[in-house]
Amino acid sequence: MLNRLQSLLNIPKECFLNRKLFKKHFYDNYQFTSSDKKLFKLDIKKITWLYSLKPENTNIPEFVDNETEFSEIAYIMVEVGNTDKISRIVEIIHRSIPYGTILFLTDLEKIVISTSLKRFNKLSRESIIVDEIISIKPLLFDESTSLINTLGYDLRNDTNLKEYYMSFVRELLAHITMSKIGCVAKRDISPKEHKIMLDQIDEYEKAINSLKKNILLETQISKKVDMNVEIKNIETLMFELKKQVS
Repeated sequence: MLNRLQSLLNIPKECFLNRKLFKKHFYDNYQFTSSDKKLFKLDIKKITWLYSLKPENTNIPEFVDNETEFSEIAYIMVEVGNTDKISRIVEIIHRSIPYGTILFLTDLEKIVISTSLKRFNKLSRESIIVDEIISIKPLLFDESTSLINTLGYDLRNDTNLKEYYMSFVRELLAHITMSKIGCVAKRDISPKEHKIMLDQIDEYEKAINSLKKNILLETQISKKVDMNVEIKNIETLMFELKKQVS
């Protein structure tokens, strides 16, 4: 899988690290609960820092402002026991690394690709706030190759490392949008706004499904009618939101 992933990403060999990351690195950089440590210990088999993209090995300039710093982008592979139980692992790793991070999590059959939107805490530049985590649902590796092809090094915006990273984020969001609503995502929406809208569509879908289940259990006709009206109202809101995204 690693060789195929390298071929699809087509990142310059100068950026290749293939360095093992020990779990202690994360224990030292994150406030672990006992359940977090158990999760890391039992569910993670191996963490490998695959690539490090910097100005000196890519000729892509860094980007630094009051909110963000992109002087390096890390590509990290995490081998796990089961890709269906990784949301907490994804969150911990993103919160443990202070710069742009692209994660590939795999059980050697399925793969999850994840990025995040980070910024400095206004009270301390040493503290990072993760605003959004953007992850695709697990895909069989053979099914993921067309997506990974669109994430290749040569297709990224190389104005600076921030634009490189954000072009990767936008490609993931475009994939999620197509999978979720079957439409091509607008490219002029900010990644943060885009993720918030996709999350809201998820919430609308959950609310509709819950109401449909309640209708089946309800015996009073008037309450069934009220719930059907509520479903129609939510569907209208969801339709309008989908138009904004696509």
